[in-house]
Amino acid sequence: MDTQVHWVDDKTAILTYTWMGNGTFKGEALPPTTFSSTTWTERNGKWVAIFHQESAAAPPPPAKKK
Repeated sequence: MDTQVHWVDDKTAILTYTWMGNGTFKGEALPPTTFSSTTWTERNGKWVAIFHQESAAAPPPPAKKK
């Protein structure tokens, strides 16, 4: 999943992660690997998502044999 949190300041953070799986949206197949990021900010004591994006990503290389 390669999840990371990047703090902008004490009230704003960007969460990035890689999603791998199968699914469909509106009858179309989703890419098997997607890089995603969501920007979160604290407003009135609650964390809210203010931006989200997803991009198709290349699948990881196969594991090396020992």
